Amino acid sequence: MSPANRCVKKHAKARRRRYRTAQERLTRDRRQAQHAAAALQQALDDLGLPEDLVIEIEARLSSQRNCWARSWG
Repeated sequence: MSPANRCVKKHAKARRRRYRTAQERLTRDRRQAQHAAAALQQALDDLGLPEDLVIEIEARLSSQRNCWARSWG
């Protein structure tokens, strides 16, 4: 095998190794995110907060932003 071919093969193998590692990282991150979402949902259920809490918070933040815009605009 010529030195050029050896070099090309070596780089190709390294690229595959990095890609596989990135895929494994992505899989692990997705699993962690799902676990965190489940834990958050369980914590919210334990607190007994209302279902529309996010909508209510968004509405309050929106009204605060509008208030700031009126006073500074």
